[in-house]
Amino acid sequence: CPVQLTDFSGGLVRVGSSVASRYDADLFAVHVLDHNYARPDAARRVGGRPSAQEAAIRIRGLIRANSDGDPRDVTSAVRHGDPVKEILAYADRMAADLIVVGRSVPPRWTRPNEVTTGCEDAVARDLAPRARCAVLSIETVDEHGSVAAALPKAFRHIVCGVDFSRPSLYALAQAIALAMEAAGFLTLVHVVPHPTQSWPNELPRLIQRLRNLVGREVRSACGVREIVTAGRPVDELLKAVRRESADLLVLGIAHRAGTNEAAGTFAAIARVEAEIPVLLVPCRGGDFP
Repeated sequence: CPVQLTDFSGGLVRVGSSVASRYDADLFAVHVLDHNYARPDAARRVGGRPSAQEAAIRIRGLIRANSDGDPRDVTSAVRHGDPVKEILAYADRMAADLIVVGRSVPPRWTRPNEVTTGCEDAVARDLAPRARCAVLSIETVDEHGSVAAALPKAFRHIVCGVDFSRPSLYALAQAIALAMEAAGFLTLVHVVPHPTQSWPNELPRLIQRLRNLVGREVRSACGVREIVTAGRPVDELLKAVRRESADLLVLGIAHRAGTNEAAGTFAAIARVEAEIPVLLVPCRGGDFP
């Protein structure tokens, strides 16, 4: 759980703590001091930014104030360097299953002079496509600037974007597991991005293709719906999220080590304001899970 030392960091710690409690997992909180502002051994503020010692103290305070369980069960660390590289290196070192990233300054609500590490852009351009594990992107403030509540106890209605690419099938596997765990509802959405006049004739085939991706065992454990529509993928996915009253959107992205360009199923959605959590699942090649 990367933590920035802003007014909204408490909300992100609550989200990370909620996820860890739900799955009986270990929680690791990390703050990265940008190398342009401070040295790792600095004991004083540099350029108005906190030193490593100050950052460590503030992180522990955030954990004590916002942890679901015993704050002593949360491991915290302060690293130094490029934020995205350090977050990814720390996640690899801790063998993380999930990186929880907050969208602390959503597009519809900005605060003058608010300084962040650019988490929203990092998820879309740098962090998610280079991560070895899934990335959960969630707003930690609402449109009024209030800190958002923690995650629901379970994701009851999940929307998963499926374009039949390998990244989208990785994402679907994760979406199925979450839907079955919650005995909830799963909606598969396929968007035809460049429809022709005859595209409605393809509807039966595309619907059946979606249905073939979900077996009887899954359908007996949770509700499943298939939607095929046409238009701009990002817009159509957001429409489906609102129409279905979903509480989680799951998308696949291609794993691109060493690059800053996201690729894969609807990766652009990570840069778009989504009113619910977005789970980005990387596809690293190799055998299908």
